[in-house]
Amino acid sequence: MTASNQQDWKKQVYVNPADVYFSDRVDAEGKNTGSIDLINRSNQNMLFKVKTTDPTKFIVKPNVGQLTPESSTKI
Repeated sequence: MTASNQQDWKKQVYVNPADVYFSDRVDAEGKNTGSIDLINRSNQNMLFKVKTTDPTKFIVKPNVGQLTPESSTKI
């Protein structure tokens, strides 16, 4: 991906927060949790895929999906 393509991508999809830090928040199973919001700022459908460095430690749901124009999802 060239630098200009990367800048175009950043204008169309907003990731909030840019970095995820796990804190003392735990879910019903006692696991640490964290989340990010993906926001599609464009007028086109967007596909996403999230990869992790250690799938046995970090479970990402949903790890793939589609964002319709001007929509968002929580991962």
